[in-house]
Amino acid sequence: MAWLFGAAALGGKAGLGAVLGPVGLCVGGLALVGHAVYLAGRHRRGGGGPPKKSITQKQQDGDMDSSEVADHLNLGATDTYGNILRYGRPFVSGEDGDKYYVEADHIPPLQSFRMARRLPAFSSLRRINPRLHELVMSLENDTRGLNLLTVQVSTHHHRDALSSGSSNVSRQCRELIAHRMADGDVTKMLKQAFIIAHPYASQQIRDEAGLGNKPRPKKIFLSKDRTMNIYRAAFLELIRKYHEMGIIGDEDRNDLIQYVQHDMYLDSESELYQQIVRIVRQFGGHNH
Repeated sequence: MAWLFGAAALGGKAGLGAVLGPVGLCVGGLALVGHAVYLAGRHRRGGGGPPKKSITQKQQDGDMDSSEVADHLNLGATDTYGNILRYGRPFVSGEDGDKYYVEADHIPPLQSFRMARRLPAFSSLRRINPRLHELVMSLENDTRGLNLLTVQVSTHHHRDALSSGSSNVSRQCRELIAHRMADGDVTKMLKQAFIIAHPYASQQIRDEAGLGNKPRPKKIFLSKDRTMNIYRAAFLELIRKYHEMGIIGDEDRNDLIQYVQHDMYLDSESELYQQIVRIVRQFGGHNH
């Protein structure tokens, strides 16, 4: 390659053409272009420079604050599971450590929809709430719940929620929501779904039930205010969407909006909250 540049320097285009001839000039030019493309691609992939910082490292170094992390990860995005998978979860897998940051949380839980169909009360749901009945029955052709509503949340908050996991406590909490669903009691269904989906409410309940705290690794830090804002906005958006779908009426919507705006899923005095405390206390044991 060195002699090629030397020939070009000595004779310009004419000199290079004289050395290579028409065909050689074409091949040499392609080689130069190919090498340039390779270098550009290598630069874009970071192969020629220092490795790209992960989001975790950026936050630790002070390059991103809690608000910027939440915005960057699109936390609180509320849509169908299919759309969240398609557009909202770029940080489930990726290069340079940018993976396992987020999860899509079905609210109510996907398993609650599956359980509801097997309950005796479900036979009356078509009459009580036909839209909710349709949504539950949609799982016949949508086994992954791609058309059910989800919220994009941080992985550690998802794992903190009582609605998540394979423990007996989590299964019993999901079954509680399934009973509300089969009964067509959408207001209580959503209120208790919000309680068990919220990481702080879930931890409060574990503490009150005597299960204590389960330390979990965290790839990012989110302030308490930021976390509260994320969940409050997401719950309000879920209410709006369920109202649009005809699953909740105007009165239920207004009641639920007040419930969320006042963070009542953290109210340890409410009967809906205490019902979950009793479940966690009863089924917690050593497997929580």
